Amino acid sequence: MESDTSDKPFLNRLKFLFKKTPKKATREEIYDIIDEVEQKGFIDEDQGDMIHNIIVLKDTEVHEIMVPRVDIVGLNTDVTVDDVVKTIIDSGHSRIPIFDRNSGNIVGIIYAKDLLPFWHSPTEDIYIKNIMREPYFVPEGKKLIDLLDEFRKKRLNMAIVIDEYGNVDGLLTLVDIIEEIVGDIPSDDEEVQPSIIDQGGGVYLVDPRMPIDDFCKAFSIDIPEGDYDTIAGFITYLMERIPSPGETLEYGGLVFKVAGAEKKRISKLIVYVPEGLKD
Repeated sequence: MESDTSDKPFLNRLKFLFKKTPKKATREEIYDIIDEVEQKGFIDEDQGDMIHNIIVLKDTEVHEIMVPRVDIVGLNTDVTVDDVVKTIIDSGHSRIPIFDRNSGNIVGIIYAKDLLPFWHSPTEDIYIKNIMREPYFVPEGKKLIDLLDEFRKKRLNMAIVIDEYGNVDGLLTLVDIIEEIVGDIPSDDEEVQPSIIDQGGGVYLVDPRMPIDDFCKAFSIDIPEGDYDTIAGFITYLMERIPSPGETLEYGGLVFKVAGAEKKRISKLIVYVPEGLKD
């Protein structure tokens, strides 16, 4: 069986890349290889995006994706177990940070599963300080890839982010980092949003991850096959870059507006449809 000589340049580039040390292989070279691997059909667009995102983790600092302090769902040390249980139920979080009322610092973390042994015990006999776990603190400048490795080694799921003065700046969970790689992960009680939401007046909010075939059927439009699987991938292909929020593009009678973009992906997309075009 004869080998496909058209693949030789690609294979040579791949060998060249992996012969290099990480310091010598530039990010641009790695991205070029990933794009070529996609074009050759060895991986799909989503897999390519994940590889891109993993590379980005190396330079992303925890403060860039953390939950800021003002948005932290936490309690003070003087609360009761009943207060903790209610907060867990209302928030849907399984880990609740506990703040010291005087200093404002986080002094412990309550895990929902740590309350189970006391299920039938009188709550007034349970002291919050006795069941708190010690928080794990990280500086705001720590790289995500390093924190991910620490989570793995220490078997942790949450870190408290502090500033240069030791004050609480925010928090970060293992799920937050994973979502940077694979995209949003819906919780069990989170409703799955439809791919298309009719805003009225010919305006539609469209999930950028919507498959091309589904989009074409929904909007009665023809989009040629190419090196993309989603509507976001198609727009990026046409613009030859990741567009910025607010940018627009016309195609097939539709107007696409990028309402949100994060690093290497479109996160929010609006489609304007002339009257009578969409069934």
